[in-house]
Amino acid sequence: MARKLIIIVAFFNATLMVNAQEAFDSVNYANRYNQLFPAFNNSHSVSKQLSRTEKIAGLSTFWSEAKFGFANFDLVPSLNWDSAYLAFIPKVEATKTVSGYYKVLKQFNQLLKDGHSRIMEPQYLFEQSTFSVPLQVKCIEGKAIITALLENKNLPLSVKVGNEIIAVDDVPVQQFIRNKISPFIKFSTSQDSIARIYSYELLSGAKNSKVQLTLKDNNGVQQQYILSRTRDLNEITPVTFTWLKDSIAYISINSFISSKTPEQFDSLFNVIAVSRGLIIDVRNNRGGNSNNGYEILGRLTDTAFATNQSIFHKYNPAQRSWGNPANEIEKNQFWWKPYKKDTYKKPVVLLTGALTYSAAEDFTAAFKCMKRGLVIGEKTGGSTGNPMAFALPGGGIGFVCSKRDLMPDGTEFVGKGISPNIEIAEKIEEIKGGKDVVLARAIQSITQLIK
Repeated sequence: MARKLIIIVAFFNATLMVNAQEAFDSVNYANRYNQLFPAFNNSHSVSKQLSRTEKIAGLSTFWSEAKFGFANFDLVPSLNWDSAYLAFIPKVEATKTVSGYYKVLKQFNQLLKDGHSRIMEPQYLFEQSTFSVPLQVKCIEGKAIITALLENKNLPLSVKVGNEIIAVDDVPVQQFIRNKISPFIKFSTSQDSIARIYSYELLSGAKNSKVQLTLKDNNGVQQQYILSRTRDLNEITPVTFTWLKDSIAYISINSFISSKTPEQFDSLFNVIAVSRGLIIDVRNNRGGNSNNGYEILGRLTDTAFATNQSIFHKYNPAQRSWGNPANEIEKNQFWWKPYKKDTYKKPVVLLTGALTYSAAEDFTAAFKCMKRGLVIGEKTGGSTGNPMAFALPGGGIGFVCSKRDLMPDGTEFVGKGISPNIEIAEKIEEIKGGKDVVLARAIQSITQLIK
């Protein structure tokens, strides 16, 4: 009887084992989906030829990444992203070269009207546009005006600040921009587009390549020059410092990319501390890491201050299957608590312009909302966020802005720009006279406060 009972129990247990089902493996489930959305790895192969399949696949990748990851579709309400995708399939199929293919992808990206979403061609093509002549150029009163000479040894003596660029390689400037630049650039606002075109794109090309410029001098005389592209557009001097009259300190912060920027500010702090007022210039700062900017703001106050509000959207396909809204919104905001020993408490003015961008706009937004001082200059570029990278055929890279930011008080500035407290537009005659009217207004403002 005992033997029979043992056999029955063993048979029952075996039956349970056969019929038992595995528990849900949440780790494996998450890992499988993470494999479908990997972190970017820039080790994909470079190719100088693309098949029809690769061309369509690349377009499809960008379309898909944007559809599920782009943070700012509400800012382009008239855009039907799916219809645009279908319209661009024959366009990419018709391209004959890798360069031509990437130009079409850039046109597709431009529909998003976002400065943090972009197409970067393979490195061997990208390098053909990373140098420029040693001139600073801005659009002033609708004209391409030289506003600074960045070196003298490779420039003719007759090239002067205030000269107008009339033509590039014998093509009138506006025609050159319209045909060669405007269809392919990324931008968030009109001021962003204009600043990007004149300051970076207009004279860009391969290292040491030549460009012919037709300039009009201050007397209205036109003359042609052939200049070399010796200026690396990726080379930036992060911080420069100088003294102005009345013991006013001036510091130009041109990048927040590296932690060396706040370290340089800290190294200057004891010098700045004895000034009667401080001017911080971020007119040429294209961004980087926002925390590097907050580190500097943390030296201007001993009170915690709010950083930007960050908006994320989360897609839930099950809700969509039930006929409910498929996206929900998550909002985050952080406070920066100053932690360094010494604080600068004297008057501060911040200078901004259309080239003030990304992390530099985060810096501007926090500064303005903490009411630490006046913002003087021009409206900022109007683009910040967090670009998400992914591989494209032939060795290129796509980026889609995955995060929406608001100013700390909830004010929109993506697609708009941050307005200064005092807005000042530069004039050609002032440039010719060597006058920086924005800086002059900042000096005036601080002088009034310290008297």
